Amino acid sequence: MTVNSENSSEEINISPKAKKVSKSSGKKRKASESAKIYLSLCDDSGVISFESFDKWFTSYNKEKKRKLPGGDSTVQVLKKSRKNQILRAIKASLKKGIKAKKFYSGGTTHECAAETMMSKLEFNEIFGKIGTIDKEKKNTSKITSKYLTRADLVSVFDKMLDDLTTMTYSQPRFMRKQYQTGREALDFQNASINYSANTTKCKFKFCLSTDDSDVNVCFW
Repeated sequence: MTVNSENSSEEINISPKAKKVSKSSGKKRKASESAKIYLSLCDDSGVISFESFDKWFTSYNKEKKRKLPGGDSTVQVLKKSRKNQILRAIKASLKKGIKAKKFYSGGTTHECAAETMMSKLEFNEIFGKIGTIDKEKKNTSKITSKYLTRADLVSVFDKMLDDLTTMTYSQPRFMRKQYQTGREALDFQNASINYSANTTKCKFKFCLSTDDSDVNVCFW
């Protein structure tokens, strides 16, 4: 491979003569990756200019950083479809957490559990820039514990949690049979979140209450 230096008229040979690949022969057979790169950069005389090589090398470095774990976070953008998939999985798990609790007419507030799996990159993309670190719990490079306010939840889920409802029951009374009083909308107030990079499991506790509940915020 021959490269013309920007600051010199000298041609620098950086490939062994035995491995020289001509443009014509490269088209006739299945070229290796290096040969493909060579053929895309060299001109008709088989010479690669410094400008074309520098442009390719800059692009190559950006692509390599994008693919490698821990690369430039500004390049590693989580696809919207994958983000929505994760949020839907959290909501589906939360529905099970709601069913595990009993809400009463007249207002009830419960901590409802949910969980899902996600990579550290996905966690950082979705929840990394929001919430407040829980200083009472041990946070490391592998474990993250946070509080999420209502505003934090809205910024992530938007209106996805607005349609959550639950069956409510009459207040328990001595010697009186409990009965269903109908479905009521649930209002989410805040949440706690615990993520482990070792297990890639993200656990939540959502503070949910019926609309007429006197207690509308959970404290952890």
